[in-house]
Amino acid sequence: MYLGSVNKYKILEVCLSFAMQSNNKPNSERVRYIDFMDRRLLVFVLIVIIGLILSSNLLLSVGKTSQVHDRLRVANQLLLTTQQFQIQYDVSRAAINTFMFLGSDETWEIATQETQKLYRHAEKLAQTDSTQVNIQQQLVADIRMNVNEYILKLPPLRGIRQDTRGVIEGVLSSTETQAANSYRVTNGLANAIQILLQEDNKDKDLIILLQGAQNRWLRIISEFRALLLLRNSRTQQATLAQLEQFKKQWAQVLNSVNEFDILIQNQISDIDKSQKAWIQALPKVINVHLGKRWRTDLRYMDEHLNPIGEKILSSLNAYELNVAEYIETTTNEILALEKKNIIWVFVIMGLIITFSMTMLLIYTRLLAAQQRKRMDVERINTMKTDFLSTISHELRTPLNAIIGFSQLLEMNIDQTLTEQQKLNINEINIAGNHLLHLVNEILDLSAIDSGNINLNMQSVNLCEVLGEAVSLSSTMAEKLDIKINNKISCSTICKVNVDPVRLRQVLLNLISNAIKYNIKGGMVTISVEAKKNMYRINIADTGIGITKQNLTKLFQPFERLGQPNEVEGAGIGLMVTKELVESMHGKIGVISKLDKGSTFWVELVASKD
Repeated sequence: MYLGSVNKYKILEVCLSFAMQSNNKPNSERVRYIDFMDRRLLVFVLIVIIGLILSSNLLLSVGKTSQVHDRLRVANQLLLTTQQFQIQYDVSRAAINTFMFLGSDETWEIATQETQKLYRHAEKLAQTDSTQVNIQQQLVADIRMNVNEYILKLPPLRGIRQDTRGVIEGVLSSTETQAANSYRVTNGLANAIQILLQEDNKDKDLIILLQGAQNRWLRIISEFRALLLLRNSRTQQATLAQLEQFKKQWAQVLNSVNEFDILIQNQISDIDKSQKAWIQALPKVINVHLGKRWRTDLRYMDEHLNPIGEKILSSLNAYELNVAEYIETTTNEILALEKKNIIWVFVIMGLIITFSMTMLLIYTRLLAAQQRKRMDVERINTMKTDFLSTISHELRTPLNAIIGFSQLLEMNIDQTLTEQQKLNINEINIAGNHLLHLVNEILDLSAIDSGNINLNMQSVNLCEVLGEAVSLSSTMAEKLDIKINNKISCSTICKVNVDPVRLRQVLLNLISNAIKYNIKGGMVTISVEAKKNMYRINIADTGIGITKQNLTKLFQPFERLGQPNEVEGAGIGLMVTKELVESMHGKIGVISKLDKGSTFWVELVASKD
């Protein structure tokens, strides 16, 4: 039977296309899968959005916490500077008091240096960056102003102290005399009591009187020291009151001691002289220390330096209190922010756990869906294999018979066929061979798709296989007036690791395509070049070329790139060729220019033999 040149393979191509694409999902299963994927994507997007919102809030809170920490650091620095200023002020005052006591040039230099350090500390306090904190800066300005005034008031003190040096030495001498008399009285009372305690006939009444006088004397000395230190009327009155009490108790001691031996009388007499000398000098000492008529240097300090110092301390204490309150407020703010940060962290951790559980659930469902899909694919592949086996049996056997009988008729043994009949028989033979080749390609593609292709990998001389392919393709080339330029010599040895049968199939397919899609009188050029651990075969034609858009469709099944039906083929050969090359660990590609031709190249692994 003769088929039309346009639709003679249509039915077979439709059937085979259905077989190759029958592994698609049923529509209902695909819709369910898409719906599930959409729901998964929606859940994922929602969780990501919530996570981003929570993370941004956490980052903002952490940033704010960092800013508050910076302010707290500045406040702590201010507090430390304030404390250093306080220490330096105390050192400066101690240096001035030392100068007031000794009056030497060396102590004056020390007092001046320490006061200058106080000014530098005030400058440091003013220069500390406090713009970030809410602290009264007017207090710092007051401290600086008072320190400047304090330093300006200090130099006159040196001259005043020198003017009163002589008077001070006299007062100090009087004070030393008082101290000596006080020591003699205190020591004498203790010795008298010890003598009485060692005697056999102890006079307990006298001992009690002496002990009472001793206690009263110690209280006088204590009040007197307070008077020298504080120099006020209260301590003066307390000293005089204790003195009157001591006089009464001492009179009782003198009345009782006449009955004792001479030793205790002498001791009491020494005590009496010392205490009388001390008491006689007491009004003068009190008058000097309390009135300060002779200490113009002390008056200068009380009138000029001490008020300024009190202002400095007052401003400093207020500033330190202000800083301490700010530190307490900032610390509470940091604790609140860190508590908030911890809450955000726990919320985000909960979201992460929820996200993980959701992803686990989705992953479990995806695994189940993939398992069902795998089972469907296996079932469809089984159906496809059965279908192709049926085609192999049902089509190849009749095709072989048709081809065989057409070849017998073409022999025309009895010379009874007309020229038209010979042409028809030749067309039947060509069509049968084409259909058989198409069926074989489909079976190869099916085997590759199912992974059942068997390769016999071995070391092969590429030039020999290439020569065989060129020889088998020469008839087709001569018929279409195409020249084959094989630049490879038969003596050249290029060992590659391939399956020789499949390599021959690849080369025949590429060379036949170069012939079929060439122009009349065109040329096919074949060359081989060595690369690192590879051999590259180039098969170039002088055909019409391939556009850039069609290059992306080149190796897809049943894709003929809009070629006319006069050119034989179903668009399967290049797909099979690509799969075979890659299964032999090679690479395939094409370089094409429109209206200038195409060059298909194949890279194969070089053999180590």
